[in-house]
Amino acid sequence: MSENLGQQASLENHIGQASKNGWAFFENDAGERMQPPSGEPDRLARLASYAAAFYAQPEFRELLDFLCEQSLHRARMILPPIGVDPMQNYAYGCFREGQNSMVMTIFKMIADGRSQELKGRDA
Repeated sequence: MSENLGQQASLENHIGQASKNGWAFFENDAGERMQPPSGEPDRLARLASYAAAFYAQPEFRELLDFLCEQSLHRARMILPPIGVDPMQNYAYGCFREGQNSMVMTIFKMIADGRSQELKGRDA
């Protein structure tokens, strides 16, 4: 139970941090990403170097291939049976995008750690 409370507090902390930025992210007309908080670029660079080092290991590549099979390489659209609530299909799309974005985040970290540019999806 106490673990659940810790997770809830952590989630509330993340929501509180996100709400401090207000609508600034959506008002960025140049299409540029918001800059992370101070000190965060060092952490992101360090994590990206870890991801690049892991990518050099065959076991990590096998794991990454599996994650791609389970997310990015699955059918993009499944037509729902007649009579299914449209919100159910919407929820499935959100679920799939969440899976895909996690795998793409790993690819982005690997590319950053190797000083390469991620091509394709919105990095």
